[in-house]
Amino acid sequence: MADFRTQAGGGGEGVYAQLLFALLHFGSFGAFLMLDKERRIPLPGLLSFTVAVLLFLIVGTASGLVYGQQSSEILRTAIGTVLYLTTAFATCRVVASQDLRMVRLLLAWLSLGYVVMAVVSERIVGGPIDFSMVRFQILSGATIPVLGYIDCLFLFGLGAVELVSLGLGGLLVFLSVTRTYLLVALLQFSTLLRGIRNLVGPRTLLLVALGVVATIGVVSQGSGGLTRWTDRFTDNQSRSGEDFSYYTRQSEWSFMYDAFVASTKETVFGHGFAARTTWWFPKEAGGRYAQSIGFGHNQYLSILFIGGLAGGAALLLVQCIQFIQSVLLLVRISMSRNARSDLLFLAAWGAAIIVGMFGANILSSVLGNRGWGLWYGLGTGLFIGARARFKAMSAAGVPVATGGQPAPQPVRAGPALPPAVARRRQALQARQGEASRA
Repeated sequence: MADFRTQAGGGGEGVYAQLLFALLHFGSFGAFLMLDKERRIPLPGLLSFTVAVLLFLIVGTASGLVYGQQSSEILRTAIGTVLYLTTAFATCRVVASQDLRMVRLLLAWLSLGYVVMAVVSERIVGGPIDFSMVRFQILSGATIPVLGYIDCLFLFGLGAVELVSLGLGGLLVFLSVTRTYLLVALLQFSTLLRGIRNLVGPRTLLLVALGVVATIGVVSQGSGGLTRWTDRFTDNQSRSGEDFSYYTRQSEWSFMYDAFVASTKETVFGHGFAARTTWWFPKEAGGRYAQSIGFGHNQYLSILFIGGLAGGAALLLVQCIQFIQSVLLLVRISMSRNARSDLLFLAAWGAAIIVGMFGANILSSVLGNRGWGLWYGLGTGLFIGARARFKAMSAAGVPVATGGQPAPQPVRAGPALPPAVARRRQALQARQGEASRA
């Protein structure tokens, strides 16, 4: 968990550290494949997803090697995508075959562990934490999945561990003063608006009451956090009225797009995983520039920048389809009053993770970070695996919303007996009755 919370360009600087991490991960994944002997069911969407990600990895790596990029930098940048693929596959298989209540509980503890370890790791590595200065340092890869618990809270309710994860994750987002995650939470919650009438009830009123109490508590105990949020929205502008963050992102988007369309070769095959992206700061901030490796502050442009159309077009298409399917699933569940089960909970949580990651990728690159890539893959695996299991159970006549027990089958009446056989059977029963009375 401590390793996954670091940026792909920041943790494990040495080549040996990268190789050790890769060996540990591939060793664990290989052991999973050997131990996975459970019954196989059709998993719609997994094959196309796997092919698209593998194509991106192959083309991005090959382009990087052709351009003479260092293999250690390629490995360091590509490992987030590798985690995205392998975690999605493993999670999909687990959800499709294992006990769902246990899977849900384990994932709740895992998300809580990631949220806590982000702060613990920052305290160990960076010393005392000044929450007014740190932002991304206290946020883990589980931040967006934990925010996805908001949807599940309205749809199904949450267990104790899930509630604690949501509370701590929300608190860290508040302390980080990061606008991207506020937009992510709003995007995730917007998928429930179509069925909002079905969600209004005692639980909703309790949530509103708790939100009011929390707001009053923050304001009464000190408005520092609220002031930092208002300053983030109002004072983060240059003299010309441009937002500093938007200015740097727009300059990087222009750089990646211009590099992508520079020639036919770069449009088709991209620049490789270890290519440098560049962005500039406004004149008020010195007018200097900075660079990152591979992924920039927009994953969709970054995929084309790294792998071109040959490596990135299929992955972009798959991610867009998954986003649309996730939105439709959340809308459908929000409009249903009786769809309640651990299977649907995991499917909805996976869909919320996909929706959140899709929104975050407009202003950042999830696959450029090991922790984010892992949790993006976990949400994708939850969504694909839960949908596949739902279809398999529905085809077998298993009621998904009632715990997964097979539906009782009506007793079929046998064929009518011939009259002679019926009279003979009645006579035998009468004789047996007389014998028993005697």
